[in-house]
Amino acid sequence: MNTILLLLCFPAARPDVHHVDVIELNRIVASDGKTVQGVYYLFWRYHPVNFVPGYHIVEWRSFAAVDSRPQRMERGYLLSWYEKAKRRVVVSRLFTETQSNYDPEIADRTVLPEQKRRGFDAHLVTSDRL
Repeated sequence: MNTILLLLCFPAARPDVHHVDVIELNRIVASDGKTVQGVYYLFWRYHPVNFVPGYHIVEWRSFAAVDSRPQRMERGYLLSWYEKAKRRVVVSRLFTETQSNYDPEIADRTVLPEQKRRGFDAHLVTSDRL
């Protein structure tokens, strides 16, 4: 009983909420077109000026780590999961599922190196904007 009262005294932790332009669920397949070599979420943001203009990957996660699918909202999609005991929420206007025989994240590194990526935390917003 005391444990329950103690837990009720602390407000619920707010999730980390991130906005991206596109959430992509990509399946990397072998040359036979059948064998799936990996399934990943890729999070894209449009960079109009920095580096090479166009869409570039901000972050990526394996499908197994996220283990959920985006939920359709009125103005787009919401994907949420727990990571290191913290809830992450990614909001995007677009969601797409793709299949490729190469890794798009590695291909994007040739245009925008990993150390130049801002990542999720650079665009952290409050959950009040959901």
